Amino acid sequence: MAEPRTAHGAWRTIQRAAVAVFVCAHLGALLVANIIQVLPQEPPALLDRPARAYMHATALDQRWNMFAPQVSDTTWAPVLLLIFTDGKSQTVPSSTMPPLLSGRTQLLDIHKLPPEQRACGWNFHLMDGRLRKFESYACKPGAQYMALRTAWTRWMLDQWLADHPGQGGSIRVAQFARAEVVYDGDGPLPRIDSLQMLAIEQRMDPHWPLPHTQQLPGVMP
Repeated sequence: MAEPRTAHGAWRTIQRAAVAVFVCAHLGALLVANIIQVLPQEPPALLDRPARAYMHATALDQRWNMFAPQVSDTTWAPVLLLIFTDGKSQTVPSSTMPPLLSGRTQLLDIHKLPPEQRACGWNFHLMDGRLRKFESYACKPGAQYMALRTAWTRWMLDQWLADHPGQGGSIRVAQFARAEVVYDGDGPLPRIDSLQMLAIEQRMDPHWPLPHTQQLPGVMP
C-alpha cells in the first residue's frame, strides 16, 4: 500500500510545482509589460516581444477603457465669484481645483492669457472622493442641479465670511461659476481655459447668510 501513496504524493508535488511556475511566470510577464510602458526609452526587444506575445495570447493586453467610454479631456471645477459694491471682484476656487502655476487667483480674465500662463499644477487627492463627486454634479448645467450649486455656493460663502468678518455687507453678487480645466494628454500640464457662470437660487436655501446678494443676469440655468 505504500507505493500508491508515494506515487500520489509525487503527483501532488508536480502539480504544486507547475502551479507555482505558472503563477511566477504570469506575474513576471505582467510586471515586465507594465514596466516597459513607463520606460522613457525604447524597451529592449528581448523583453518587449515575449511580454507582448504573452499578454496577447492570454487576452491581458486590453485597453484600460475597454469597458468604459473615453475619458474626457475637459473637466470642470467650481468657483465662487464675489463682486463687491465698489465694483471689484474676487474668485475663490474649490480646494480640489488644480492651482495656477502663475499664482493668479483672479480667473475672470483667464481666457485672455496665453496658454502657458493658464497652466496648472497637479493636485494630490486624499480622502476627498465624495467632495469631488459632489462638485462634479454641482458643475453640471441644468435646473435639476441648481440646489447642489446653491448649497456649494453657500458653503463657500460661509467660509469666506468666517475669514473676512464684518465684510459681508460689501458683497453685491455671490455667483457660482465653473472653471474649465483642459488636459491635452500625458505630457502637457493641465490648464484653465475659461470661467462660465451657472445660475443658483438663494431662496432655495433657508440658511443663506446674505439675503441682499444678487445674481448675474443671463447666466446658464
